[in-house]
Amino acid sequence: MRLNVTRMAPADFGQYKCFAKNSMGLVVGDFHVNERDPRLATPPPLQGGRTSGASFGTHSPRLQSEEDLCPPQPQCPECPANHTAGGVTELRCHSSGYDWSRNLHSEGLELPNKASWVGYPRNRSLNCKLYAVGKAVYMGSTSAVLSSWMRDALPVTEAAAEQFWSTKPTADSVLYEYVNKTAFRGPHPTREIKLPQPFQGNSHVVYNNKFFYASTTGRMVRLDLQKNDWKDMEVPYLGGRLYKNRLNVMDFNVDDNGLWVIYNLKDSNNTVVMKVEPFEAELHAQYAWNISINNHLVGEMFIVCGVLYVVDSVEENTNIRFALDLYNNRVLKDVDLPFTNPFFNTTMLGYSHRHKELYSYDKGNQLTYPVRYHVIDDDKAGKEDKGEPEASARVETGVDVDS
Repeated sequence: MRLNVTRMAPADFGQYKCFAKNSMGLVVGDFHVNERDPRLATPPPLQGGRTSGASFGTHSPRLQSEEDLCPPQPQCPECPANHTAGGVTELRCHSSGYDWSRNLHSEGLELPNKASWVGYPRNRSLNCKLYAVGKAVYMGSTSAVLSSWMRDALPVTEAAAEQFWSTKPTADSVLYEYVNKTAFRGPHPTREIKLPQPFQGNSHVVYNNKFFYASTTGRMVRLDLQKNDWKDMEVPYLGGRLYKNRLNVMDFNVDDNGLWVIYNLKDSNNTVVMKVEPFEAELHAQYAWNISINNHLVGEMFIVCGVLYVVDSVEENTNIRFALDLYNNRVLKDVDLPFTNPFFNTTMLGYSHRHKELYSYDKGNQLTYPVRYHVIDDDKAGKEDKGEPEASARVETGVDVDS
């Protein structure tokens, strides 16, 4: 891999370090950049007689061809015509790892405290479909597996757009604030914010200068980071922990359309996606989708442009093979995106529409993934772009206020 830097100034000259890290270990390169005399064919030697940088750690292996590294794999056998429903073969052949067999009707589901559903969010800011997820970009690391890191996707000031936040499992009543990327990579936070209730898990978000998280009592909490006031809300029909790793009871997500919460439906393996109104004085549940995806069979989920994407695994290099358009209640076709877990233990995954990237926490490593998507025009898009309803997936939508 080669990095070409085409524009440099005298202020850029000096000492640099290059970090390469993956599940095999860490290698640090130490090199010096100085001005090149255009009359010389090669750069002048460094002070002390060195002509190249120094490397620390295990050197990279010798260059090998792709055929040596990845020989052709044997073809998997075709699924039998009469595979048994409900068994392992059913999961692999019929539903690609997802269990669509359970459907729980959402008619009659009521919100706590006699509240009403605000209503179906009919208009979205952007209609798009992912077509590429890039390789992971290393941002930093900590020693804790269940920490989190966040940036505000809807900052209220230019200064807030530069800020970072993080949590640590050893301090479940503290949110750490960093004024910029340099401070975030340093050993000490800019500010420590005391939380009104301890948090659970690490799938939190900062949105519009407010911190949204799941409390240890199973309530959704919103803390205003400027005014320091807070509100909480009971999550309707909240079940047990999510996904294969069972680390979180709620998975908060933000996209162009606002705030979403993913959780397990009580007394079921179904997945609930709830749209939340985050800006009013009180927290309100706008609408909820009851989806027959067994979330305990998948690694993670995230939302982009109002589309729910499912990651097969967070313990190996895997794929994103399922996407459900929540606004049109359609399964999008031809979704098969490679997704890398460089350290094989992703415990947090979300999307930032401001930066057009996924961000994750993978075995203590803070990573980002650039994404690319097609913008879909509802008036011009064909059925192939929009997706078609499929019998293998069933969506039971929440109760509209007009129902």
